[in-house]
Amino acid sequence: DQKDAFYQLVWFPIHACANLNELYYTVALNKLYAEQGRPEANALADRAQALFARDDELTRFYHEDISGGKWNHMMSQTHIGYTYWQQPDEQVMPEVKRIASNGKRGLGVAIEGSSSVWPKTQGKAVLPLSDSLNRQPRYLELFSQGTRDVSFRIRSDSDWLSVPVTAGKVGNTLRLEVRVDWDRVPAGRSTGVLKIRSGWWRTVQVRVPVYKADPKRLWSGYFSADDTISLPASGYSRAVAGGGVNWNVIRNLGLVSGAVGAFPRSLPAISPDAGSPHLEYDVNLLEAGSYVVTVKLAPSLDVRGQQGTRFAVSVDDDAPVIVRANDGLAPDSDAWNEAVSHNQVQRQVPIDVAEPGAHVVKLWLVDPGLAFEDIVVSRDDLPASYLGPPYSAQVSEN
Repeated sequence: DQKDAFYQLVWFPIHACANLNELYYTVALNKLYAEQGRPEANALADRAQALFARDDELTRFYHEDISGGKWNHMMSQTHIGYTYWQQPDEQVMPEVKRIASNGKRGLGVAIEGSSSVWPKTQGKAVLPLSDSLNRQPRYLELFSQGTRDVSFRIRSDSDWLSVPVTAGKVGNTLRLEVRVDWDRVPAGRSTGVLKIRSGWWRTVQVRVPVYKADPKRLWSGYFSADDTISLPASGYSRAVAGGGVNWNVIRNLGLVSGAVGAFPRSLPAISPDAGSPHLEYDVNLLEAGSYVVTVKLAPSLDVRGQQGTRFAVSVDDDAPVIVRANDGLAPDSDAWNEAVSHNQVQRQVPIDVAEPGAHVVKLWLVDPGLAFEDIVVSRDDLPASYLGPPYSAQVSEN
């Protein structure tokens, strides 16, 4: 009947997938909290075990309660405990960690972007940079490292820096948003300090670096003060076509916001020069020096058999650098299989910028058939993430 069809086609897939995702998320958080000495790790271990049992109950429901058991064993394939492509012989509960409970009290401080805990860690506690255009939200966490609540007080050294709670007691994790009053922040780079004290002798200083941009000194284009500019390839400033070439946005292709490609796909190869088809991206770079342009593309096959489908990258008036999108991606290789499973290929090109300020990153057509998804311009190694840094703010002309 309709109810059985709903449970089979809609309800079960949603609940089973949500439960499995929460299981793996809870296991990962359990391991982090155990390493940081948070007693909450034990509660997370219990939660992970409950989610594992919930998966078994969902499977039983599908087999026995839907359509009077008509679809028994349809969901019997193991799906938890994989270590490689072959399925395990049976469901295996992911490993969780527990820490010994004690009555000691001690305040732990953790910050966004780090797995360290202060005051145990000797290095400085420094939050990632925020700027006035992107206004990246930042946070810190307070927690008791024992089974008893611990008191805390927080004081800011700057009138533009605050947190919503400045004193109290904490047991389980208390996450505090770091608030910046941008109207009070002076132009340029500044660093505020949050002094967190527990008792009379334990003080942790959390540094909060910020950058307030001066709109009069910015050009139109993408901007970020942390030396990393991320943008969608479809968000170009200008598209140079010609010679029968058109640039078209391909919506919903890619991991985030779509892609852009040159059409028609039957075009011959084009040698990049001043008048050939390309995309231009205006960016604001605060410092001169060496950068890396990372171009993210949809995986593609070398259909012309010319050792890799090509495109080119340049900055300002520099000569385009030819890049082969298929380098190292032989069919059935581990690299190709990984690219297909992630539905993305990444290629990097080093560039040098002589002066800070306005610059133009250019993406050149060489061979047709490529779909460009995202572009990242960065100075340092990026922190590990699946989707990459969030898109940067885009400045309009004054």
